[in-house]
Amino acid sequence: MTDTTTPSDMRMMGIVHDALRRDLARSIDTLSGDVPPPKPQGQAVGRHVEWMMGFLHQHHHGEDEGVWPLLRRRRPDIVGVVDEMEEDHERIAPLIDRCENAARAFAVHPSEESGDALAVALRDLTDVLLPHLEREEAELMPLTSVAISAAEWAEIEQRYYVGPKSTSELGFEGHWLLDGLDAERADVVVHTVPPLVRSILLHGFAGRYRRHAVACWGETDRDAYRPARPLARGIPTHGQVEAVVPVPPDAVWRVVSDVTRVPEWSRECRQVTWSDGATVAVPGARFRGTNKAGPWSWTRINEVEVADAPHRLVWRTVPTLFFPDSSRWTIELSADEGGTRIVQSYAVLRAPKMLALLYSILVPSHRGRGTELTADLQRLGELAATDDPTVESGRTARVGSRC
Repeated sequence: MTDTTTPSDMRMMGIVHDALRRDLARSIDTLSGDVPPPKPQGQAVGRHVEWMMGFLHQHHHGEDEGVWPLLRRRRPDIVGVVDEMEEDHERIAPLIDRCENAARAFAVHPSEESGDALAVALRDLTDVLLPHLEREEAELMPLTSVAISAAEWAEIEQRYYVGPKSTSELGFEGHWLLDGLDAERADVVVHTVPPLVRSILLHGFAGRYRRHAVACWGETDRDAYRPARPLARGIPTHGQVEAVVPVPPDAVWRVVSDVTRVPEWSRECRQVTWSDGATVAVPGARFRGTNKAGPWSWTRINEVEVADAPHRLVWRTVPTLFFPDSSRWTIELSADEGGTRIVQSYAVLRAPKMLALLYSILVPSHRGRGTELTADLQRLGELAATDDPTVESGRTARVGSRC
């Protein structure tokens, strides 16, 4: 039976969007210079834009056929937003076709005229596509993460984005996504495939992609067109992320103070139960939480230290013989322009050096968690909006993070 409880991880969707933004800007800049690009570069850029348009068509097809229908069934209250996303796709499709045709013509006969035609087509596409991507990230991605489970999202990815492609296509696409990516999100990309396949894709196609990128955008330093260097081993001793959601603090507090609901909005937490007769969040109340990251799962006892409704919830992991470390987690809520600013922070209180090193090896995602924890807060806001009948679901959330 498909697990419909664990929220899906939408970070890959944001990574795809950023790769599209990056290369649309690169293409327009290359074509808009005072001097037209040399013929070999122009041909390379034309072929790349043609490939990118095919990728974008397939990306939208997966949403139209896999994501939107499931979202309609799960969340009939936001069908209007989904309709608008589909209407955007209908407006964008002919612009993609126009760019694809212009790119093909430029690749075959690169000239000032054909280059200008491609640049104009790309600008017209970005005028419609970029606002669509921004709205999808702000409104639909947090909602989708709550409405569609991780297992269901994996099925959609396999059916529409992975299964139809060859190993060679996936290898090129993977390095295209990794191009210039920060270390934390690069880790998300490389861990979407099993270790053996990951090694083949990472090392077997790196040279091919870099040669392609150099042909399109020119030679730079030796680390260009690669992701940032991997995160250093070791777990950060503190961090903080925040999000502003269009929900009043009381509504967010009702969700966040019921710790048994954490698995509904946390990507890592799988189950939470009260311990020792506790039933509500008050100082001294204890609860047991089970987490899972990659192949590893673990259970910790936690104790509430502060429960100041509807402003502040603080708890710490309780050290044990098997888990001698301890961290304090804090969630603070404050009114912000009709919504709520959610700030989540953590601080390591106790962490034996060897244990911290072991954690960083076994759970590499904990080396950098800014985007993951920010996504958790977006889901928390969406859950609060779903529970509060006075809140219009699917409204834009403003998000920021620092870690």
